[in-house]
Amino acid sequence: MLRITLAFALALALAAAPSPAAINPDHYTRVASEHLQLREVARIVHEPRGDGPRLRRVTLVGEVLAVRRGNEDLAGRTVVIDYTVDLDARAAAADEHHRRNGQRPGPQFMAEPDPPTPDADGRYWAYLAPAGQRLGNVNRHAGATHVIESQQYEGHVFVPVAGQYSFH
Repeated sequence: MLRITLAFALALALAAAPSPAAINPDHYTRVASEHLQLREVARIVHEPRGDGPRLRRVTLVGEVLAVRRGNEDLAGRTVVIDYTVDLDARAAAADEHHRRNGQRPGPQFMAEPDPPTPDADGRYWAYLAPAGQRLGNVNRHAGATHVIESQQYEGHVFVPVAGQYSFH
């Protein structure tokens, strides 16, 4: 009887435990040094055709409307978000997870984000970090092709760092 009681208590404790970070967006958004509301000014989404992996390069230009978190007050400034996603690597990671785990959630579901969907006024919130700096390479997930060391940046250039939770 004691074993059954202990097993039941353990099951209750596990059920009451918080969800793992893999399915909690807050875990990923906390890492972003910048949380900015942007009004999109321009967008280039390029998916080159040809042999090799399917890549998508996203370049977004936006005016900063509000800053919830940031290293400097960028309100009113124009910033660039630039990132590249290997779409084949992202799909392969998802397929492998489904093959091994069915529909069970896990960190394998984290992937580089699709381009954001602005609201009716062309705005969205973004969780970012400066490109080329330490935080710009955290939370990189399936499909990431961003290589910090080989790129040079000037001005306010950012990368999304919260996977598919980077834009809302």
